[in-house]
Amino acid sequence: MSNAALYGLLALGSTNTPAAMAPWGGRQATFGTNPISFACPRQNHAPLVVDLSLSKVARGKIMLAEKRGEVIPDAWALDRNGRSTTNPKEALAGTMLPIGEAKGAALAFMVEILSAALTSSNFAFQASSFFTPEGLPPRIGQFFLLIDPVPFEGDGLASGSRPSLYWGSRPPVCPGSGGWSCVKKRGGNTW
Repeated sequence: MSNAALYGLLALGSTNTPAAMAPWGGRQATFGTNPISFACPRQNHAPLVVDLSLSKVARGKIMLAEKRGEVIPDAWALDRNGRSTTNPKEALAGTMLPIGEAKGAALAFMVEILSAALTSSNFAFQASSFFTPEGLPPRIGQFFLLIDPVPFEGDGLASGSRPSLYWGSRPPVCPGSGGWSCVKKRGGNTW
């Protein structure tokens, strides 16, 4: 996404993933953690980048906790019976919880439509796991929307003529700035 922003484009992307998250109030994993990302160009600065999973935490964090023998916060996942759990093994057999509760589940549903239905890919509940060799390839889908902002508002967005965004009384840590510093350390490659 940041590559598109380097060319002055706004970028929005999503992908569906194998089922790992139940609809809000449900017990059975129907949606994937369905990450979404957004990038916005800025002149003389790294692009603003937002990249997040729609589950409260990335599934990999639960897998890491299981590997280390650690407990997880009880707000991350449900066991297979729909009860909150601090046991990572039970969480992996159950379902992740969405960010923002019902709103996060609604966003995951939106990603399923954009990334799977629109592209004729598998829905999350049809996709095989990324983490086991069994089954056919997952055949998940991706969705990308690139917008040239110039026809809408001139070159103000990319040129820096728009006021900076500040949240509160001091400059924020801009979304994507941490990742962008890693990119610089790798010699500028964004992949």
